[in-house]
Amino acid sequence: MTKRRPDTTGYTVERARALLAEAGVRIADEVRVGPAPEQCEGGRRFVIRQRDRDGGTVELTVAGEWRCPTARGE
Repeated sequence: MTKRRPDTTGYTVERARALLAEAGVRIADEVRVGPAPEQCEGGRRFVIRQRDRDGGTVELTVAGEWRCPTARGE
């Protein structure tokens, strides 16, 4: 029985990689969008899009977590 290809949209990149590997799906490419890594707080990266590619592979579009600092005590 073939495992269904998981939709990893919304997962962290690390979790998405693990889910896809478990299902036997190879990642063809990871496209990074959004702020530069040094502008992202916390360093977490999330899958915001998953596209099917040739040969049963997928392309992941990844964005880093970004939050505006809030004013404190002003």
